[in-house]
Amino acid sequence: ATSLITSNPVDTFKAANGSALPVTLKVTNSIGGCASSLTKNITVFPAYVPTTLNPSLSLYYVADSQCLASNKYTFNYGLLNPDVKAVIDFGDGTTAYNGTQNGQLAPLTGGHTYAKPGVYTVKLTQTNLLNDSKTVTLSVTVAPDPVASFVYQSNTGNGENDSYSFNSTSTLSAGNLSYAWDFGDANDPNKLNTSKLSNPDHVFLTASYPYNVNNTLAYTTYNVKLTATSSIAGCSSAVTKTINVYPGTEGYSVVNKNTLAQEALASSKVSISPNPASSTLKVSFVATTSKVNIKVVDLLGRVVKSVNQSANVGSNNSVQVDVSNLSSGTYVLKVSNEQGNTISSSQFVKLAK
Repeated sequence: ATSLITSNPVDTFKAANGSALPVTLKVTNSIGGCASSLTKNITVFPAYVPTTLNPSLSLYYVADSQCLASNKYTFNYGLLNPDVKAVIDFGDGTTAYNGTQNGQLAPLTGGHTYAKPGVYTVKLTQTNLLNDSKTVTLSVTVAPDPVASFVYQSNTGNGENDSYSFNSTSTLSAGNLSYAWDFGDANDPNKLNTSKLSNPDHVFLTASYPYNVNNTLAYTTYNVKLTATSSIAGCSSAVTKTINVYPGTEGYSVVNKNTLAQEALASSKVSISPNPASSTLKVSFVATTSKVNIKVVDLLGRVVKSVNQSANVGSNNSVQVDVSNLSSGTYVLKVSNEQGNTISSSQFVKLAK
């Protein structure tokens, strides 16, 4: 036992195993030697040794780049010692703790969603009770989402309204865009129904005659879809517009609509053979005028062959059209009357010789 004669002693206990040690204070009066004593038990614990920080602590996640509209990052980390506190700074002014903060548990493995696109530095800091700390960082990219949009206009060259120009007006705040067009023209035998250009042209398959038999304008409806995709994380946006595509109506007027309607009925008597053809195409028809014009038009709206022919009105007529010098592909054959009005429009396929 250790005895100290002083009013405010300081002592170091050698036994620090958590057991109770009795400490006695004895006070003696200098006059008469009167004395009094008091004993208290003091429990002495070993000295605190700070918990070691995890030297291999890491911070990781799944998918380093995500699109803004659907982003949700789940951060994970290695094992922490029991009395080490960890906190993640997400880089956007918010944090999460592995303990209680303001009475609410905020686990570090919870998903985090960013409100704006950008590159964020995420920090994980571990701290022990002596305020020793270690920080690890990583970077995440929240990619902006594109907004797909487009405008279009009809090209009226050659008296036709089946050729259209499309222009992408899609926007993206960062990165580059790629485009995928679907013109909704699935019956196109030449398989030109799609494009990867930003501003493509397309020739639609249209009604063969500008007016229906009930004197209304004939048209074909197509759903044109544009998908714009970002070079960052593959974020995409799509927009679809419905387009009513009308054949050319140049040379036609309201006055002759009834006549045109009757000619439209007669146009069903026009036939072509063989189809596909490799050298010669036979065009058979019942004429409504004494002269007809037969044109072969490619899918870009260009006239590649034109034949003028006298015809017997009301009788069966046939014309041999030489197509041997045409490139293989799909073409449109148009039969026009003496006034230049189209009375029939049919597709045929030219085979390679």
